[in-house]
Amino acid sequence: MANPMFLMAAQAGLFLGRKQASAGGETKVPVGLIRLSSGGRPVLEAALIPGELYPELSVGGVQRYGGADYPEAAVEPAVKQMLKAPYRMLFGLADDENGYIIPKAEWDQKAPWLQNAKSNWYGEVNSVGPEMAPKVIEALGELLR
Repeated sequence: MANPMFLMAAQAGLFLGRKQASAGGETKVPVGLIRLSSGGRPVLEAALIPGELYPELSVGGVQRYGGADYPEAAVEPAVKQMLKAPYRMLFGLADDENGYIIPKAEWDQKAPWLQNAKSNWYGEVNSVGPEMAPKVIEALGELLR
């Protein structure tokens, strides 16, 4: 958890009943997968995401904009492309609400702002941090293996 406002809220007790972030700022969040099969073959797969996934992490299209804080970050694969069943679904806010999940290559918390915007974008203020997308996508990949 890298968002200082989220850390302050946790210290103030606003996240009662949730796992607290460790001294290093790490916390655990659930990532899930539902797979329905017929005759041993997956027919439907649904990814359960613990926050609000940016669309480009769902269907693809991560951009490398000038001004990004991590311009060389690896681009996370699109969740729906990771799923292999004929029918694919994605449920956001599943089992947890960890804010916006933003592609690391599009993370922008420091000026200059993406696409020459005059101020910072809204998503980063309401996100756990730049490592959320890579961690969630990695965990989902492990479940799919």
